[in-house]
Amino acid sequence: MKNFKKIFKDIRHLKISSFKANLWSLFLLWLPLFMLAEMPVLSSWINSSLNVTAQDLILPSTLAFVLSLIITFCYISDYKKNKFTTYIAAVTTTFLFSGHYSDRFQSLGSKVGSIVDPMFHNPILVQDILIAIVYPVVIIVSGKLLAHFSRNLIQKLDWKTDVLAKGIFFAITIAFLLQLYSTGKMMYTEWPQFFYRPPDLKINAQNTSDRPDIYYIVLDRYASQSVFDNEYKKYGFNNQEFVNYLKEEGFSISPNAHNNYPYTAMSIASTMNASYDSDLVQKFASSPTQIMEPYYDATRYGSVIKNLKSLGYKYDLLGSWYETSNKSPLADHLYQVESQFTVLGKTYSLDEFPKNELNQSIFFHYINRGLKILHFSILTFQDANGYDSSLSNIRDLKYIANQKPGGKFVFAHILVPHDPFYFNADGSLNPNFGTDNVGEPIKEKYINQVKFINSQMKDVFNQIKTKSDGKAVIILQADEGPRPQDQNNNQPSSYYNGDMRQWSDSDLKMKFGNLAAYYIPKAAKADVETHADNANVFRLVFNTYFDTNLAYLPKCYYAYSVDILHPFIYADITKRITGQVNPACSSDSSFK
Repeated sequence: MKNFKKIFKDIRHLKISSFKANLWSLFLLWLPLFMLAEMPVLSSWINSSLNVTAQDLILPSTLAFVLSLIITFCYISDYKKNKFTTYIAAVTTTFLFSGHYSDRFQSLGSKVGSIVDPMFHNPILVQDILIAIVYPVVIIVSGKLLAHFSRNLIQKLDWKTDVLAKGIFFAITIAFLLQLYSTGKMMYTEWPQFFYRPPDLKINAQNTSDRPDIYYIVLDRYASQSVFDNEYKKYGFNNQEFVNYLKEEGFSISPNAHNNYPYTAMSIASTMNASYDSDLVQKFASSPTQIMEPYYDATRYGSVIKNLKSLGYKYDLLGSWYETSNKSPLADHLYQVESQFTVLGKTYSLDEFPKNELNQSIFFHYINRGLKILHFSILTFQDANGYDSSLSNIRDLKYIANQKPGGKFVFAHILVPHDPFYFNADGSLNPNFGTDNVGEPIKEKYINQVKFINSQMKDVFNQIKTKSDGKAVIILQADEGPRPQDQNNNQPSSYYNGDMRQWSDSDLKMKFGNLAAYYIPKAAKADVETHADNANVFRLVFNTYFDTNLAYLPKCYYAYSVDILHPFIYADITKRITGQVNPACSSDSSFK
């Protein structure tokens, strides 16, 4: 009996020892492969630092982890026979699969696909099959053959390869740690910017009985009337017909309106907090590395939204792919068809960086079609092009306009007439939608986008006013004007990406000249004409409908004084925009 116990104990010990040895081998093979797969992600993150956060690393890093596991299990049997040859084969395989895999094989896929396409008559399907199935199989099989023949050759030559295997392991580890250090250093510098929350605007509402629907509609890069007169009249269009329509419908519209800030993120953040971006400037202007995330969060957690929700409003967000409007934890309903990543039934709106990393990974070709076990969905990814996304925004806006009125706050960010110039004037798809003069002059492409969105907004406004009996508030306001570098194409990129004070007056007025039309039924016309602008319009709404006593801010205009990589450093350009100095404006946008 004692002998049997001893034998059983020896067998159990042997199994445990064998399990530990196998696990250790698995780890030693997996770790360098994971580090190698992760390095391109970290490198891309650093290179995209202006528009990324720490959270943006989660999905790409997870994909790198899964990829390294798959390759590890493909090569673990070879690793036990010879570490060095397996490292060579597995590292090569990982390199081919990681990084921008689709970019690496897209051209090859197109060439091979064009040869075999006559058999299938579906070039996209052929290319996807090549990239998602054929190439991975070829790479793995080639790697396995490489490991096998290299091992046989080394055995014949009687080489001692343990030292070389350790050298590969440590070389990859050192390279990864250097990359991780650079990433960690940048992350440490930017960390306070990742989790910014705007200060609350204390409105102290005295009247909460009247809760009209409030629509804040942003038509991205829609120019002011004066810009149309100066820049587009020679193309036979000055937008006067739409302006006359708005006036007839009771809108107040300024032909010389200007946005307070040059670009979308800071402009909408200012509006959504009914203030200048002073808090952001004071907190982050001195940071050596500056990112856009605080502006995005200033909109997602905007004080205007929080105050309206405290008054009983429901918040509907009609977003775009751009991080300013792609999500908001305060939204009661998100209408979004772009960059929707669903895991086990929970949907996340992807920022641009993780979306691009997913699109370029080998996994995109599987996730894009959905991963399921029987009828249970594991992973799905929904995306839409700019044409379909804008049409969806317009449809959703019309749908919301036809709902029961009262107590809705709607923020719709529509990327029209923003490029790409997808729309002809009748709404059909323009095949030459690029930011260039191919097909037709770029200014005509822009005009067609304006004509299309004008026709759609007329339908939206008619539905809103009819359903609300004319009581809804409509803030139709562009975040910025068109980009002079696209519309005129007469300066090098460094001119536009550097100190904006070096811009010509005409370029500044084009960039800052924005559509601003306000339908605020209870507000006196003189108050709208005097006070309404990007930073003050919600102060006017609160004062008019909720008997608050918010002071109106001076009308000031700010431009980047360093470059686009320093989005918290501004200079006052009010005189360049209006022709007059406003002593109430701070020199750098940091109002106290």
